[in-house]
Amino acid sequence: STAAITKVVVSTGAVLVEEGSQVKLPWRLLLTPVRGAGKPHVADFTTRYFHMQRYTTVQQAVQSVPAAWIILHQGNQLNPFINYPFLTVEPLRNYVRTAHAAGAKVKLYYTVRELSTSAVELWALRSLAGEVIVPSREMGGHAWLREHVRSNYSASWHERLSDGEVDSSVHTPAFTTRWDNYWIEGILWLVRNLDIDGIYLDGAPYERSVLRRLRAALEPLTARRARPFKLDLHASCAGNPHLPYVELYPYLDSLWFGEQCDYTSYSPEQWLAEVSGIPFGLQGEVLGNQQHQWHGLTFGMTCRIYPHPNECDPKPIWAELDRLGLRTPRMLGWWESKSPILVKTVALGGVSDPVRATLFIGDTTFAIAVANWSPSPVAFTLGLEWVVLEALGLPRAAHRNAQLKAHRIDGFQQRRTWELGAQLTLQGKGSGHEEGLLLELSIVEPLQSTVEQSANLKPTLQRGGGGGAKTEQQ
Repeated sequence: STAAITKVVVSTGAVLVEEGSQVKLPWRLLLTPVRGAGKPHVADFTTRYFHMQRYTTVQQAVQSVPAAWIILHQGNQLNPFINYPFLTVEPLRNYVRTAHAAGAKVKLYYTVRELSTSAVELWALRSLAGEVIVPSREMGGHAWLREHVRSNYSASWHERLSDGEVDSSVHTPAFTTRWDNYWIEGILWLVRNLDIDGIYLDGAPYERSVLRRLRAALEPLTARRARPFKLDLHASCAGNPHLPYVELYPYLDSLWFGEQCDYTSYSPEQWLAEVSGIPFGLQGEVLGNQQHQWHGLTFGMTCRIYPHPNECDPKPIWAELDRLGLRTPRMLGWWESKSPILVKTVALGGVSDPVRATLFIGDTTFAIAVANWSPSPVAFTLGLEWVVLEALGLPRAAHRNAQLKAHRIDGFQQRRTWELGAQLTLQGKGSGHEEGLLLELSIVEPLQSTVEQSANLKPTLQRGGGGGAKTEQQ
């Protein structure tokens, strides 16, 4: 037979088993397509989110993020009722129309798992004996639920709205129910009547077939759009965040894993496997503040503006990526065997291979993002595989006259230039400054031959690492 055979090895790591005891090791094989499988990974720095927790005008949003993808979270004046965006239709329609006129896009928070008690179908759903409203033996939740629904419900999210009223909600079932049909038809109605550009999923308790049906139903409505209709998934990092959702990934466009993500303690490998969407061909973003901007960039990730621009501000990084022509660059990360970036750590910071580097390739630009995962400062040097870089489009003679340039990025790095092969230094992870760099591989006038010699110190270097020696301040 000519059929290919793949060997799968499943490992638990170290497990302590007491004598005479039994250990069950359940596992599940998830066979799912990967977006862009077999093709070079491309970072998406073009889709830039303004995640609106509280009401913000379109003008304010696009002033902060030109051509923004505005996410209307639940709980604000435009989308006040959780998972029920059908009671504020006219304000939503006007907002979407205004956003489109300003060159922006609009996505709505709308999923299942809980349903606002403002839903006009609430009492009809309650009569279905637990099919759509999850029953419970005890009353609970907000006072309105206890006073009016009283029994056969499970209380969920509630919050006080800007007008002083409270939006309470009840649990709805996960996975396949007839309520999924309502959800799909609701999205189609929003597309037809409000012209929305995507949906923000706060968790995705669906069977694979539900999102497959949604994508199939959306296709005739959105196929002619200049920008695709986007499904964006947010979830916490409890356990391995990918496991509950991986079968849905072929139908999603981006991931945003946040709550319970201990970014600071995660190794580079954990970032790759549990935070980024790279193994699945998806774009990812960081939730939180600027603290992890250096490390996220090595995975093509920036933080998302949420809940307000002062908490996270990726605009200085975006501006530099725009200047370099890197809005949708090809990525060759430190995890790839074909990475042409070679890192040699000169002074270890207490962590094995602490510096990781990723290459971004634009139409005419090559740039390298590096970050330090050690809590201590490290010194390192960068080497390059010139044969690989030439195959990627770098001029053949570039290695004779190349420099590394760090352009000034507010809150990220100062302006400096190094000769290739010089020693660079990064501060420790968690220090809050100079934990990483974004370096342009700049072609200049021919340098001294010693620079060329230092750039060829390749045989013992770690692929995808970092480097440094002798910096030049400007």
